[in-house]
This record gives sequence, C-alpha cells and structure tokens, in this order.
Amino acid sequence: VHLSEAVRNLIENSIIYTPKGNVSVSLNRAGDTITLAVQDTGIGITAEDKTRLFTQGGRGRDSSRINVDSTGYGLVFVKAVAEAHHGSVRADSPGLGQGSTFMLELPATQSAQ
Repeated sequence: VHLSEAVRNLIENSIIYTPKGNVSVSLNRAGDTITLAVQDTGIGITAEDKTRLFTQGGRGRDSSRINVDSTGYGLVFVKAVAEAHHGSVRADSPGLGQGSTFMLELPATQSAQ
C-alpha cells in the first residue's frame, strides 16, 4: 500500500528541512525487522513538535517558514502506510538545529492473508 510514496516522503522531507548539510539513507535488517533510516543535519525537531508529528495537520511550529507548501499530512500518510504493513515509524532529534532521524520499521516477512 503506497510504500514507495511513504519512503519518498521521508526522504523529500529531510531534503526540504535541511537547507544546508547532509541527508543520508540507510537500510538495515536485524532479525525479523527491516529499518529504513533517513538522517539529516537539518533544522531538527523540538520536543513540543515531536508530539504533533504523526497527527493530522501536525507540522512543526516553524515548518511553514521552511516549507510553505506543507500541509502537515505527509507524516500521517507515512504512519498509515507503515501500520498497513504491520510496521511503525518514529522520529528522533536532539533538538532544534541539530538534525533529525526518521525510522520506518517493517517486518522482514509477512504472513499470507
């Protein structure tokens, strides 16, 4: 269910919110879990903004300054896709101005339905 669009959304967000610096993407498997990590050196995420990230319209307080086209629904879409694939998505950031990492975790195998 739209997995490639979810991955593209995470990568594009990191590029948009990293006006200068780096974005890296890694894919790892540990046991039965595959983790896609998108890490950037961008604007980072405040603790307050983290609580809203994966909710409808839940963009960061200052995100519209960086991305005027942001609707706040991209990460909600990513979360829905992750959950449809029996996985999850989360974000980590040391704080404002310190970059962020988004991790999409999916089961390596899915039972036939």
